[in-house]
Amino acid sequence: MTILTLGVSYLLPHAACAGVDNIVAQIKNFHSYIKRGNYINVEIIYSLQSDSFDTYIDVRSKILAYASNIPVSLYYAGTQGVAISRNTVITSSEGDYRWFLDIDCRLAESIDSFLDYISFYREPLLYLSTVNIIRANISKVLGDMPPTIYRVSIYSLPDILRIVANAATYNIVTSSKFLADNPYLRFDPKLGLGTYYHQSDEALFLIYFFKAMLKARVASFHSYSLASLVAESKSHLASGRALIASLESKGYVLAKSHSSFFITLPFLPFLSILFAFKFRKILGLTLSIKSVVKGYFVGASSL
Repeated sequence: MTILTLGVSYLLPHAACAGVDNIVAQIKNFHSYIKRGNYINVEIIYSLQSDSFDTYIDVRSKILAYASNIPVSLYYAGTQGVAISRNTVITSSEGDYRWFLDIDCRLAESIDSFLDYISFYREPLLYLSTVNIIRANISKVLGDMPPTIYRVSIYSLPDILRIVANAATYNIVTSSKFLADNPYLRFDPKLGLGTYYHQSDEALFLIYFFKAMLKARVASFHSYSLASLVAESKSHLASGRALIASLESKGYVLAKSHSSFFITLPFLPFLSILFAFKFRKILGLTLSIKSVVKGYFVGASSL
């Protein structure tokens, strides 16, 4: 019985050897922190994107040869961005829970206790805390962890703003059953690496997930505060055109967070000013505000 799927979304570099090296390094890390006896409970899926299908085939053959004794599967997810890769993980995996990861994520300790945890708590959603090796801090989503229980009933639009504004890496572990019961719960293909916006796909997915839990009358969910994952966030390195697109993604997520234009619009000035001050030294106040506002109206127009 597969309890947990480690689903990695990865845009392959043009050089197949570089892609192989990155995947092998991650598999070695996973191998170090998963007891051999737990392989029956864990599957590793790589959902790969590449402009060249031949590159994917080359990488796949080399990885399967290397990981012949480790349960690893690889899928081709086209060329349209990691959001589609994450959706491929949702539809292709067999685990009771799906843990969405990036290629730069590394386990920092055994996940055996976490496997026991999710076997006991059959809930729709779990957060994991993260050590970010660039910023050397613990990521936060809806406040500090612990507490170990979040009350879904307190969900409100201000919480949406906290999700949108939070720049840390999200680590989302979701119940396969809840995803199956809510087939519209997918990552927005307009967001994430490989798209124009290249960020915020996890933030909008979280918002959709919260709304689905509210609809299903889920009263609470747990966080798991073990700092078991190291991630190298590069979002702070964005500049110029990439940073503008990143800011536009924040406005886009705000607009898509609720179907009512009149509910989200009052929060636009706050969000715009927040990011304008954060990036004023790089882009200036005016351009930062314009970027968030532009993304918002692009998102609102698509509702």
